Amino acid sequence: MIFHIYKKELLDSFRDRKTILLGIFIPIAMIMAMVLLFENLLLDRDAEAYRVAIHTDDESFTWFQTLPNIEWIRSDRPEDAVRDGTAVASVRTEPGFLAKVTRMEDPASVQLMYDQGSLKGSSAVDIIKVALAELREQKLKAKLLVLSINIGNFDMIAIEETALAGGSESLNLASMILPIMVIMAVMVGGQSSAVELFAGEKERKTMEALLMTPVSRSALILAKWLAVATLGFISGIFAIVGFVAIVAGFTEQMKQVLDFGDQLANLVSAALVCILFFALLMAAIQIIFSLLANNFKEAQAYFGPVMFIAFLPYFLLFGVGVNELETIHFLIPVMNTFALLKELVYGLFNVGHLLFTLASTAVMVAVMYAVASVMFRKDKWVLGKQ
Repeated sequence: MIFHIYKKELLDSFRDRKTILLGIFIPIAMIMAMVLLFENLLLDRDAEAYRVAIHTDDESFTWFQTLPNIEWIRSDRPEDAVRDGTAVASVRTEPGFLAKVTRMEDPASVQLMYDQGSLKGSSAVDIIKVALAELREQKLKAKLLVLSINIGNFDMIAIEETALAGGSESLNLASMILPIMVIMAVMVGGQSSAVELFAGEKERKTMEALLMTPVSRSALILAKWLAVATLGFISGIFAIVGFVAIVAGFTEQMKQVLDFGDQLANLVSAALVCILFFALLMAAIQIIFSLLANNFKEAQAYFGPVMFIAFLPYFLLFGVGVNELETIHFLIPVMNTFALLKELVYGLFNVGHLLFTLASTAVMVAVMYAVASVMFRKDKWVLGKQ
């Protein structure tokens, strides 16, 4: 009996175009937008020329023109070019800047101005700062050579950078995009059905007829819960498939994150189980709020804050490196899903973290389902205002 109700509710949900739109097309469209945005704006910065306004003498300007990826705009008031958006940054030097640097007597003044909230402005200033540091080093070497001072190897420190777990900027971006898109897809995928199956039926006054059938309320809520969770789980799978397809087909640099080697089967299995448990949890929570609502519109109003609260752990983990994740991160429901997906994107499979995530989520699923089940047994929540 439970299976027949579950099948019926699932088929009815699939007939609703909102289910397909919210659960599949919108998450995939958002994933495509975010992937292409990061690919073009963050990962392809070296190929872009930044417009920078400058006020300096001719000799110094000749040197500044050697800097890569900078399109210079000479102006008497370069700061105004930044303020009106003509340039992303400005440079103002004192007269005879390059000559003063060469003489190495007094510090040569350089004023840089940019919007710290602008990615392009920050990138342009970084290029200029690196070039100025190299210029200072070149002039110092030349001065020592003229004075016949031998200090041995001038480059006394050799710095080598190694990214953790084969990490790269594209991998870091993937760990930012995929978890939140999967979580959003799971929540949005089950939301429409959760509203329809409880608040919607209350509003249409069809819940009374359903309760008059010989099926117990326990069987009814179990079947409806599984239907909502299934839709959320399917949406989560489509989010992963959509992410992989978009990254593989539309990007050049981010596609390197898809190479997981021998760990692929473990990583995919862990991700699917994690998403399944999260879908069960969110289905129970969505049912609770749908039962609290007296109509469709009220239920929709509840789900906005619920989604916002569910996204808070994502922002708490935003600046946490994958090597900094601790056991507590995998014991807090919802946060553990974000943390585990972040690990999996990096190609790290930790059985202990997976078990902690599943166990803590299962406990919360049991609590939330128990609350929903108790509410469904009371006419006050099932039938609403009469």
